[in-house]
Amino acid sequence: MKMLKMTWFVAATALLALIPHPRWRAWWLRCLGAQVGRGVRVHPCRFINHELGFSNLRIGDGVYLGADCLLDLAGCLDIEARATVSARCVLITHVDPGQSHGNPLVRLYPPSRRGCRIGQEAWLGVGVVVLETGDVGAGSVVAAGSVVTGQLPAGHLCVGQPARPTRRLSEAG
Repeated sequence: MKMLKMTWFVAATALLALIPHPRWRAWWLRCLGAQVGRGVRVHPCRFINHELGFSNLRIGDGVYLGADCLLDLAGCLDIEARATVSARCVLITHVDPGQSHGNPLVRLYPPSRRGCRIGQEAWLGVGVVVLETGDVGAGSVVAAGSVVTGQLPAGHLCVGQPARPTRRLSEAG
């Protein structure tokens, strides 16, 4: 049964890659069990750790997912309304140094699936990495190439590895 389920999700994600229109991809994700809002655009991206299906994926209204993003579905992945995830971003929802093959580092870093969140109207620049427990505050901008390892405040420009708030953003720019 497990093999059949895995085969289904491999086929489903392969079909997702063949769908030509970003809004049709959003529709297909809904069909696969993800919670997807209205007006969502999903460019070709990759999904990993979808043993539980797509139920850990929640995408709010008006979200944009850029091309070649990598989305980990082991834990909950919340992308709130009108957020922009630019091309080649990586969103990781779990940690596991190798429990399945007995890696001794598991004693120091036990596996967990605590998920990550991209806040409403946040913008992730190209190539941003959000690790497990990463939480990007509403309206924040994370600069290209940054790595989010924890909570970032709402309404800030955040830069670096790890990403840190550098200044508060204002409506007027």
